[in-house]
Amino acid sequence: MRVLNHIHRVFMQAARSGVPIYVIEAKRNYILVETPYGKSGYIVRILKDLDNPSVRYLAVAIDYGIGEVILVEMSDKGEIRQTYPWRVPIAVALNIDMFSNYEADVWSRRIYWVENNQLEILEDTGDLQVLRHREQPCITVRLKQEGLHVGWYNTLMGSLDCSKEWMAKWFDVSEEKISEACEVLRRVGVRYHYLPNSL
Repeated sequence: MRVLNHIHRVFMQAARSGVPIYVIEAKRNYILVETPYGKSGYIVRILKDLDNPSVRYLAVAIDYGIGEVILVEMSDKGEIRQTYPWRVPIAVALNIDMFSNYEADVWSRRIYWVENNQLEILEDTGDLQVLRHREQPCITVRLKQEGLHVGWYNTLMGSLDCSKEWMAKWFDVSEEKISEACEVLRRVGVRYHYLPNSL
């Protein structure tokens, strides 16, 4: 069960960046994941590092031996050494009905930017921060107290991804608060629409 707790935790870590996923159920070596497109089961595997016997990896696959994606590195005693939340969308996209490869790539990058502090503050308004990536045409809104990135705005395409129903499943935050944050993000995003150099 400890292994499934580690996997659940890394999915939750990814969800903090706004990716629309939810782990419905976890038991034995199996997790049931939900996205806007439906639900799918995944197998959780423990892999050994043949070069370093003290290292284990937790990977997710849609079937045994088919396209495993490593999400957690841990010691042979079960202590977490490293998590890879930006790989969660890639793992979910192993079932193409759950995420397209394009969506998995977009979400993976966003999570990576958040986890590796590659965003800078564009506006700081009370309990909200609007952040941007220096080189990519993306803006996000973060609830400062909760540390949640609840929406993303693509300034090139003019599209808004607001994860209010997904955030409400994982975290104790109201959909109304998330909607208000996404509205702030939309207003800021519109100002920078098609103007990536002006960021």
